[in-house]
Amino acid sequence: MFDLNRWIGVRLEILSGAFVATLCAYLIYWSRANAANTGFSLNLAFEFTSLMLWFVRGWNQFEVESNRCAVSLF
Repeated sequence: MFDLNRWIGVRLEILSGAFVATLCAYLIYWSRANAANTGFSLNLAFEFTSLMLWFVRGWNQFEVESNRCAVSLF
């Protein structure tokens, strides 16, 4: 279960990195937003993906610990 937890974390980091990189390319090359709005949007996107990564890792750790406690009771 621990390996599965780590794999979910790696996969989520790859997806969040792809999301931020795509947003960055859009805001820099195709959008007419100024530098302040672009930086603010990228900062919010990075913080959002970091928060989601923290939440998913916490939830997976909770599931791993719950399974460990349930197995040790029997």
